Amino acid sequence: MNRNLNIGLWIAQGLIAALFLFGAYPKLTGEPMVVAGFAAMGLGEGMVVFVGLCELAGAIGILVPVLTRWAALGLVALLIGAVILGVSAGGPAAALFPGATLLVVAGVAWGRWSAPRGHQA
Repeated sequence: MNRNLNIGLWIAQGLIAALFLFGAYPKLTGEPMVVAGFAAMGLGEGMVVFVGLCELAGAIGILVPVLTRWAALGLVALLIGAVILGVSAGGPAAALFPGATLLVVAGVAWGRWSAPRGHQA
């Protein structure tokens, strides 16, 4: 794998991990505004915790070379759901941030998936 591409992917993975760690915290601590936001979309507290756990697992997994590919794919799936919910609940503008994040995470998934096995890090 090209050294510059590898460095770029690691930078992106670090930023993604930070983003999802910060996003998981209010969900896992039951922040009232987050719970209310999920309720406004018709989702209960169980879904808040589930999404928080998925975000936490993705944030950790994206930094572990043997898990990076799968964590990135899981986050892609989570973000597709966020884009769909954003569009349906708040219109296209509500899907901009999750959509942009989806593109970055999908780029990491593609970059790491296309690397030969054993050459992910």
